Amino acid sequence: MIQDQESNDVANLLLRGLHRGYADLVSEVRTLDDATAAELVAETGWSVRDHVAHLSAWEAVELARAQGRSGLREQLNVAWESAWRGRRRASVGEALKVFANVHRSLVAVLTDTPDTILRRPWHPAYPDSLAANIARNTYRHYAEHLSVLRRFAGSA
Repeated sequence: MIQDQESNDVANLLLRGLHRGYADLVSEVRTLDDATAAELVAETGWSVRDHVAHLSAWEAVELARAQGRSGLREQLNVAWESAWRGRRRASVGEALKVFANVHRSLVAVLTDTPDTILRRPWHPAYPDSLAANIARNTYRHYAEHLSVLRRFAGSA
């Protein structure tokens, strides 16, 4: 029974962090209208939509890794997303929709992922666990962008 409890701790902590970080980010972004969200954030040179697309692309990388894939194709999408930043005409609403779909898929996969997989290194060349890597590239990454977005929203 103790092992089952420990088993659920990593997944539960990861899912709580994901839910909280995602909810904080989305609630901040949804306060902005499309015109404001399309403006470039002076600090980064990115629009709010660009920030959301960037985070969505990184979450897709972690979804691939949680599914047991390398995430290489998704990492190439991160680079592609970066190269096309500022040239897109999609709204922040459309970016949020893509982000929501990726997020739901990641949560669904993590809900069914055994603790032993979450605790193992995600790649032989990297010593950190899959859970630590997912946390770093999702809700901890959201927090980095959220602070910029909050400063922008306060000045908009």
